[in-house]
Amino acid sequence: MKIQLIVPFLSIFFSITALEADDRSFIPKQFAIPSGLYCFFLPPNGWNIADPKLLSPHVQIGFFTKGKKETSPSLNLAVEETNLSLTDYLKAVKAIHESDPSTHWRQLGKIQALAGLAQLTEIDTKTEVGPMRILQMILVRDGKAYILTAGALKEEFAEYYQDFQKSFRSLQVTSDLISSVPQADRRDALKQAQESLFQKWAALSSNAQTGETLFADKYFQKDVWLPFQNMIIQQFADMGAYWQVQILKAAQEHSITFSSAALESP
Repeated sequence: MKIQLIVPFLSIFFSITALEADDRSFIPKQFAIPSGLYCFFLPPNGWNIADPKLLSPHVQIGFFTKGKKETSPSLNLAVEETNLSLTDYLKAVKAIHESDPSTHWRQLGKIQALAGLAQLTEIDTKTEVGPMRILQMILVRDGKAYILTAGALKEEFAEYYQDFQKSFRSLQVTSDLISSVPQADRRDALKQAQESLFQKWAALSSNAQTGETLFADKYFQKDVWLPFQNMIIQQFADMGAYWQVQILKAAQEHSITFSSAALESP
């Protein structure tokens, strides 16, 4: 199998821009959700979401913060399908990196993430702005490889090491995003809010031509969607920005699918 995303970090180290932290009504298509499974992690506090247009196709989401120089410390998650075991996947990764004389790659041992036991690797490479150090955590399960990549200039790397480790260990893979909320009362509140959203959508959808037109409707956005979105952003900040993006996108996709099914029914 050809591995396509060994170094996904290179596309976000340079010329990064941030999405506005208080404007997540736009959910980019690049923040794709693997079919049947969701994966998310907690980025370091205060880090910005990278512009998805600047990410490579396999990268689900990226975060960055301002460094001391023009290169921003960054963290991103990439996912690809694979039929390889973790051992064989690492062999392929090693072969690719060792073919580049400007790169030094090594295994650092196992790391326990919430999603399972993963392999931690380190990459030192030379760039136009100076030596770069990258950590990659690679987890293979359920026919997918999950790659969390964190990097910074080598001279700044120690400053962010603990943040990177914390984010790596927070990686979760789940079939139910709501179940990952640790408190039962918050899970119940979210389920109720989501059910209310779906009920209002169903009531309005009979007058809409398509699900897309209903979602863009000013009344729906102001009175239904934005209150739900604000609840997710304000009350579930501890779940991390990527979890928030996915729970919103899942609700949007569920609603539009409901409308499509209703329009197709006799």
